Amino acid sequence: MTTFYLDADVSVHVAPLLQLSGYGAITATSMGLQTASDDAQIETAVLHGWILITHNRKHFRLLHDAWHRFARMWQVMATHPGILIARQGPAEQTSSDVLSFLQLGLLLRNELYEWTPSRGWSRRP
Repeated sequence: MTTFYLDADVSVHVAPLLQLSGYGAITATSMGLQTASDDAQIETAVLHGWILITHNRKHFRLLHDAWHRFARMWQVMATHPGILIARQGPAEQTSSDVLSFLQLGLLLRNELYEWTPSRGWSRRP
């Protein structure tokens, strides 16, 4: 089953909406990580195999890029389950956006996709 990890800046109200659609959804708050750093957030998602959902575009772009750069530099096969940067809005909108991403059938492992109003979901090169 696909499980999502909602970092601390995503409304906890998104989790039950994803669960109603048949997906697992864990929040940073339920893990006691509501004040944890961004690197701790991605570490938690990776250790559990959960896809991370965030609104924090700037920091998670940086972390994703660093992940790939260091893996190449150290010549290791390091993968993460994927990162979705959703647009901010009501919980229903975030949940709907995530579900629309899943309908695209795109591979998410080791990828970052972000929502933009002009393009919808797009992969970070």
